[in-house]
Parts: sequence; structure tokens; C-alpha cells
Amino acid sequence: MSHPKPAAKSRPRQFLEFAGLLLAAFAIRSFVAEPYEIPTGSMLPAVQIGDRLVISKLAYGARLPFTLSDQVRWGTPERGDIVVLLNPKPGGPDLAKRVVALPGDRVAVRGGRLVLNGKEVREALIPGPCRDEDRDEESGRWVSVGCLAFEETLDHTTFQVHHVPGSDVRDFGPIIIPPDHVFLMGDNRDRSLDSRYFGPVPIGKLKGKAFFILWSNGPDGPRWSRFLHPIRPPPQDARLAAIP
Repeated sequence: MSHPKPAAKSRPRQFLEFAGLLLAAFAIRSFVAEPYEIPTGSMLPAVQIGDRLVISKLAYGARLPFTLSDQVRWGTPERGDIVVLLNPKPGGPDLAKRVVALPGDRVAVRGGRLVLNGKEVREALIPGPCRDEDRDEESGRWVSVGCLAFEETLDHTTFQVHHVPGSDVRDFGPIIIPPDHVFLMGDNRDRSLDSRYFGPVPIGKLKGKAFFILWSNGPDGPRWSRFLHPIRPPPQDARLAAIP
């Protein structure tokens, strides 16, 4: 027994369905989540150059498309969050940094070390060799940079920071973070353009909070171990040595 063939969709209906898919994709990208590829090594080691992060655009609020500030905000960044922000330099690429201070905090940086509300944030040395695979922004050439690795904790978030011996470190502050602003730093403390240079950032200019790595591509091709990878420091088996 033969069955009648389903009627072919009309061109207007096909167009409407395609337009609906485009609209849904645009709405998700504008309001819910967006991929972001890391272009520099300022967030090493937790975030590598070539990582494609997925950021939640609903973590702190909702922004209307084509605007530069949140229209509705229901969340507040926390110390330790990794965020993507609009570049303070017009025309520059978006930046990924870590929130280290909140509105009302008194913050300073001395010798690359964070001083929060009058107390230097404790760093614990991670013994053993430390090298970062970084990339020269002008030539695009990959370079291996020697470093010292430390563990740092802000509130409930523990992560690694890297220092480059012999770097010309920029001091900052102290200042009081104004309302509706946050202070941002890169985990690669001596190779990061962050709030030490452009000051506290309005929360409305944060595009969202980074949650996980969708995929990653390095100097030798895909980093398969980082596909669908949560954002966390590389594992360390060495015992931590406290640095006073």
C-alpha cells in the first residue's frame, strides 16, 4: 500500500524557518552564551592562548544588543571570577581577566603582589620548573618564557599566578574601587595589560563570566585534553611552600 508523499514546503515557509533559526542563534549569542578565543597569554596558566571559552552573558545581567552597558542586572561578580570585557581601547579586541577586587575594596599592587584591604594576598610557591608557551603579539611567533608559579586564593577560588623573574613590574594604588566597578588582573601577572594600566572597569562593560573551554588549538595543533575542559589550574603534584 503506497503512502502519499508529504507536501513540499513552500519557499516562503522555508525562508521563515531559516530566518527563525538565525534569529534564535542571534538571541543565544546576544543574551545567553558566546564563544571567545583567547588571543594572548595574560591569563596563563589557567587559560591558554588558543582556548575557545564559552562565556555566560546572563551571569551578571542582560544587555540589549549593540549597547555598551547592562540594561538589567541581577548578579554581582565575585573575587576569582574569570570574565571577558570590552576593551577600554576603542577598536581593540575583547579581553579576558580575573576579578580581584570589588566595589568598596582598597586595592594596591606592590612588586606584582596584590594588596587587598591593607593585607597582602598570600601566595604559595609551587616548586619545580615553570615555563609558559606564550606568543609575541607583533610577530605571532610562539616563545617559551621561564616563570615562577604560585598558588593564590581569593575568597573560595584557588588558582595559579605566574611571575617572570627580572620583569619590570608596575606598582599601583592604593585606591578605593568605586561603586559598580571591579578591579581586574591577569594571572600571568608580569605580562598582562589590566586594571593596573586602565583602572577599575564598570561592571556594565563585562560581557560575561567564563565557564568552560569549548576547544583549544596550540602551536602544534589541537589540544585534545582541553576540549570541553573546565577552567582550572593545571594539576600540581608538588608540595606547596608558603611564601610569607
